[in-house]
Amino acid sequence: MITLASLVGVNLLSILTGCGLAGLRRRDQMFIYNLYLLQMVIPSMLIILPQFLIVQWLVGLLPDSGRAGFARYTGQILMIVLLNIKGGALSTMLFTSYIGRVPRELEEAAMLDGASRWQYIQHILLPILRVPVASLTAVNLPILWNQFLEPYVYLDPKNSTLLPLTQTYSGVYSTNYQVVFTAIFVSMLPLVILYVVFNRSFIQGALAGVVQG
Repeated sequence: MITLASLVGVNLLSILTGCGLAGLRRRDQMFIYNLYLLQMVIPSMLIILPQFLIVQWLVGLLPDSGRAGFARYTGQILMIVLLNIKGGALSTMLFTSYIGRVPRELEEAAMLDGASRWQYIQHILLPILRVPVASLTAVNLPILWNQFLEPYVYLDPKNSTLLPLTQTYSGVYSTNYQVVFTAIFVSMLPLVILYVVFNRSFIQGALAGVVQG
């Protein structure tokens, strides 16, 4: 659930960001683009403490979030998804550069035909964005599925994902290797199945921009 919501959200928001920054024609666009690129040089451990305090404050705003239950667990999962779909340097560079190469004549022709900005994105832009969508999905899928740090920090033990839960079975004096190896196998199995099933789709999406005409 977290992986699917994060992949859909990060692709959707990246497309909208790319539409807003495409071409980098204005000074404010360059400023925002450079802010995204700063994330490449800021270590994640440097912001983990202030980020943790902000997340705990936001979760605390939800009713009945002070005790274990549906409200607290839902708020924690929502915070993980929001952290995963926040703007990143890779997604911003990928969609900004790709959308920037789309001829402006397509948008101008759509506007002359009476299409709105959203209709242009939905009916013209989205169908030709298979390459960046497939690329970003292929990169983020294993990262999100095997995510450890954020669920380990922000989720309660009873609301944990697979890898942080596996950590509880590994200790200094005793380790349940059966559970650990089973969890590792389970964490790898869905990715292998998805790769086998959608292998052709990923290849077609990656090669869609190679041949022109």
